[in-house]
Amino acid sequence: TVRDSLPRKYGELSDIRERLEENNRLSVAAQNASTRLAYYQQYERDARKIKDKEAELAAISERYPYGMPTEGEVIAVREAIIRKSGVIAKKEGKALTGDDLLRLDRLKILFSEGVPSEGELHRVEEKISEYERLGYRLSDTEGTRRSPDAEALFKKFSGREPREERLAELERAYSDYKSLSVEVNAAQQYSSLRASEPRRKNFAFYIIAALVLLLGVGLCFINAAIGAVVMAVGAVIAAIGMALTPRGGTAPSRYSAELFEKSERLREYERRINAVLFEYGYSSDAGIPYNYKAFCDGLCRYGELKAEAESAERERQSNKDSRRAIFTELSSYFDRYGQSSESPRRSLDNLRRDIEAYLSLSARASDRKREGESLDLELSELERTLSEFEARYGKRSGDYAKILTDIADFKRLQGEISEASAALEDFKREKGLTDGRPAELEFESVEALADKRTALERAKSQLEVEIERYESSVERLERLEGECEEARARLDEYKKTYKLLTETKKLVERADAQLKERYVKPLSDSFKEYILPLSEAIGESVTLTADYGLKLERGGALHSEKHLSTGENAICMLCYRLALMKNIYKGGEVFCILDDPFTGLDSDKMRRVSKLLQKLSENMQIIYFTCHESRDISV
Repeated sequence: TVRDSLPRKYGELSDIRERLEENNRLSVAAQNASTRLAYYQQYERDARKIKDKEAELAAISERYPYGMPTEGEVIAVREAIIRKSGVIAKKEGKALTGDDLLRLDRLKILFSEGVPSEGELHRVEEKISEYERLGYRLSDTEGTRRSPDAEALFKKFSGREPREERLAELERAYSDYKSLSVEVNAAQQYSSLRASEPRRKNFAFYIIAALVLLLGVGLCFINAAIGAVVMAVGAVIAAIGMALTPRGGTAPSRYSAELFEKSERLREYERRINAVLFEYGYSSDAGIPYNYKAFCDGLCRYGELKAEAESAERERQSNKDSRRAIFTELSSYFDRYGQSSESPRRSLDNLRRDIEAYLSLSARASDRKREGESLDLELSELERTLSEFEARYGKRSGDYAKILTDIADFKRLQGEISEASAALEDFKREKGLTDGRPAELEFESVEALADKRTALERAKSQLEVEIERYESSVERLERLEGECEEARARLDEYKKTYKLLTETKKLVERADAQLKERYVKPLSDSFKEYILPLSEAIGESVTLTADYGLKLERGGALHSEKHLSTGENAICMLCYRLALMKNIYKGGEVFCILDDPFTGLDSDKMRRVSKLLQKLSENMQIIYFTCHESRDISV
C-alpha cells in the first residue's frame, strides 16, 4: 500500500543523495586531472604537427635531387614562358585560320569585280527604305475597315445601283407627287374652312359677350347700377349668339369629283415611289419626303464612298507594282553578291558584314607576311632560355607555378618548424610536463560523471515528486476513509427507507387493484352489456378503461374517443350513463329522462338505439323528449 511504500521511498532518496555527494567529489578530482591531461594532450598534438611539417619538408627536398632553383631563376622562366605565349599568340593572331582562308577565297570570288562603294550602298539603302515605306502603306490600307454607316450603304447599293432611267423616272414621280400633294392639301383646307365658317362667326359673339360680362363685373365694384346694365348687355349679346348657332352642327364636308380624282393620282404616285424606296430599305414612318431625301443622300454618299474606294484601290495597286519592281531590282543586285534573303534589309546587312570581313581578312594577310620573320627570331631565343633551365634542374619549365609553390612552402615550413619547436619547449617548461604521460591521469571522464549526476538528479527529482504524491495520497486516503464511514451510515439509512417505501408501494398497488376490481369491473361489464347491441351501428369496439375513460379499438390498437363521430359519441355516452345508473342504484327503482340526445344519428343508428330503449323500458321508466318525428322511438 501507499503507507507501506513511504519508508522505502525515504531510504531510496537518502541513497541517491549520498551518491550525488560522491559524484561531486569525483567530478572535482576529475576536473583537476582533466586540466593536466589537456596540457599533455596539447603538447603531444603540437609535437605531432612539428613532425608532420618535417615530413612535408623532406618530401619537397626529394622532388629536387639536383638542387632547388632560386626564386629569381623561376621568375625569369615564368616571364620567358609568358613572353613566348605572347609571341605565339601574336603570330597566330596575325595568321589566318583555315576557316578564315576559306572565307577569304569565297569573298574574293564575290568581289572579283570590285567592292561596292559606300555611295552605292547608300543608294541601295534608300531603295530599301522606299520598299519598306510602300509596304507600310499597303498594310495600312489593307487593315482599313469601313464604318458601320458606310458598310450599311454598300449592302444596300453595291451590285444593284439604280439605273439612270429609273432615277429619272423616280425624280419625275416625286416632283409630280409634291405638286399634286400641295393641290390636294389646299383643297382639303378650303373644304374645312367652309364647313367651320358659321361656327367661327358664332364664336365671335361669345367672345364679345364674355368681354362685356367681365367689364360689367369690374364696374360693379365702382358703380353697381352701371355694372348691372353692362352685364345685361353682355347677356343679350350671348343670347343672340346662341340664337344664331345652328342646331345639330354643320353637315359633313365631302370631296368634289376633282378632289377625289387628285387623291387617287396622289396614292398612285405614293405606290410608285415607295416601290423604289422600299427596295433599298427606306421604309420609315416619317413619310415619303423624308424617305426620298434619305434615299438621295444615301445614294450620293454611296457614290462618294465608292469613288474613294476605287481611288484607294488604284493607289494600292500602284504601290504594289512599284514595290514589286523595287524588290526585283534589289534581288538582282544582291544576287550578284550571293545574298538570297527574302528581306532586302537583312541582305544589305549581310553584304556590309561580308565587305567588312573581306577588308579585315585582306589586311591581316598582308600584315602577317611582313611581321612573321621578326616573331620567329624572338621565339627561338625564348625557347633556348627555357631549354637551359630544364637541362640544369631536370624540371619542365611549364611547371614553374608548382616550383614557385614548392619554394614558398619550403621556406614557410622551415620557419614554422623553428618557431613551433621553440614554443613547444617553452610550454613544456612552463607547465612542468615530463617526457611521458603519468599513470594517475587515467580517470573517469568529466562528461560521464556529469551524465551520471544528471541521471541521479533526475531520479532524485522524480522520487521527491513521487514521495510528495504518496504523502498527499495518504492524507487524502485518511480523509476518504472518514467520508466512507459516513457514507456507509447514510447507505444503511437509505436501505431502510427504500425497504419501507417498497412495501408501501406494493400495498398501495394492491389496494388500487382491489378498488378497480370492486368498482371499475362492474361498471365496465354493465357498459359492455349496453354497448354490445350497438357495436354494429358504431362499426368499432368501444371499451371502458380503468380510469373511467372510453377507448376505441381499431386495427388492434386503442384510440381516443375523439375519433368517434357526434352520433357515435352520443350512443357511447348513453351506454356509459346507463351503466352508472345500474351500478349506483342497485336494486332500486330508477327512471331516465332523455332530452333529444340523438340529433346526430342517421336512421340506421336511430333504429338500433330505439330497440335498445324499448328493451330497457321493460325494467325502468324512460322519459324521452324529441322535437322531430324522425327521432321518435315509439314508431
